[in-house]
Amino acid sequence: MKMMTHYRYALLSVVMMAVGIQGAEPRGGVRYATFAEWQAACAKLPTNRSLKRSPPPREVLPLTAKEFNLALDDFLGNAQKSPLGETNAWLGRPPESGHFFNTSTSYAVPNTIRFEPFAQRLVIPPTAEVLFHGDFHGDIHSLNGVLSHLESKGKLKDFKILNPTFWMVFLGDYTDRGLYGVEVIHTLLRLRKENPDRVILVRGNHEDIQLVTSYGFAAEAQFKYGKEFDLRKTSRIYDFMPTVLYVASGSSAIQCNHGGMEPGYSPKMLLDAPSEIRYQMLSTLQRGQFIASSAALLQQFTITERALLRTQFSNFTPESPTRPSVLGFMWNDFSIVRGEPQFSIDPGRAYVFGDRFTSYILERGSGEKRKLSAVFRAHQHSSIPNPMMRRLIAARGIFRHWQTNDNQGALEETGEELAKRIETADSRSIPEGSVWTFNVAPDSVYGEGCGFSFDTFGILRTGPVFADWRVEVVNLAQRF
Repeated sequence: MKMMTHYRYALLSVVMMAVGIQGAEPRGGVRYATFAEWQAACAKLPTNRSLKRSPPPREVLPLTAKEFNLALDDFLGNAQKSPLGETNAWLGRPPESGHFFNTSTSYAVPNTIRFEPFAQRLVIPPTAEVLFHGDFHGDIHSLNGVLSHLESKGKLKDFKILNPTFWMVFLGDYTDRGLYGVEVIHTLLRLRKENPDRVILVRGNHEDIQLVTSYGFAAEAQFKYGKEFDLRKTSRIYDFMPTVLYVASGSSAIQCNHGGMEPGYSPKMLLDAPSEIRYQMLSTLQRGQFIASSAALLQQFTITERALLRTQFSNFTPESPTRPSVLGFMWNDFSIVRGEPQFSIDPGRAYVFGDRFTSYILERGSGEKRKLSAVFRAHQHSSIPNPMMRRLIAARGIFRHWQTNDNQGALEETGEELAKRIETADSRSIPEGSVWTFNVAPDSVYGEGCGFSFDTFGILRTGPVFADWRVEVVNLAQRF
């Protein structure tokens, strides 16, 4: 399937120059040694909602181009020194230094380096806690609100995680459609620098040079920094973010990514690999082979679904997040209730997977030592109320698909009706085969369009067996 073909796949060095305002440099010279200093500086920024898509005043911008570039340089400079650069950390072929770690260019520049997405596995103890957060889309106030909350709970101090059994996973889409992508990226890189093994930035579909030149981040950064903004350098940080993360503990694991399922990749060998192995390249994706070996499953599908799968799925090597087909971990979605099609296409977007198809892929991806049991993800948001957004709001920001009391007749229900039908508790169990969508931050076109003003993150608590794993829902109110 060739989707997203309306985007120009090239490095656009002069994109979005129509933003036009090239005045004085923003103020700088402050390093923000503490989180309190950084939060106070960002508190001066007007909300995205109040700006109504207009640029923020230059005099309140908290970072200079030099400070932002230093954060990028530090992240890129440390990439090869991290476990990513260790040959024994990879299952199968490790990345080639001359390509993967060549930060002077981009795969968007023809005949330079390859697009090389990868999977990561994180093994944690049975008493661990992992924070998950969905899309930020340039909402720095919500991100800082999360960090402030963690400081108040004694889990974080000045960007440093204090609890040795605490991790943070962010599920992609850090910029675009909001005016503080620079500040969000800077904050996340600061967190990553202080906690290189405990903060994981998953790659979303907007961590792509094609999208940031079309949906606002390139224009935002060029307004703030003019010619000092290096789009190529900024886009290279995305290549060191895993496209999919598998969080494993004991004999269980969950898939954590931005979009949806990618049937062309099986993580079973990565899940079972020795402890020193953490990564695996997503080279040729075996979608055609997957379908050819799934005859029994296909017999359960409708004739239309079977025909669609056979015409859409073939083996391919990704050349970008959208070529020659969209990369499922970054782009795909899920149906909402049982009874909807097991496989369909959302035109102009990606594939949509149903409950039985998803469970089958999870089972096929399970290893001998570790079973793949559930999916944590983000991505499936809308700026106008629809069945998905109404459920995300009613479920307090974390919605589990295909719940027993939910059905096709209830798709258009709202508010109190939905809250009686779906899970809303603070602490929730994680059924086998379940998919969980995390909401987008509220100071965004999504929060404004759908009328919600609370931010959400989840805390995964593991246990000796998967039946003991739970997710705790945390809501933080925002003021607009």
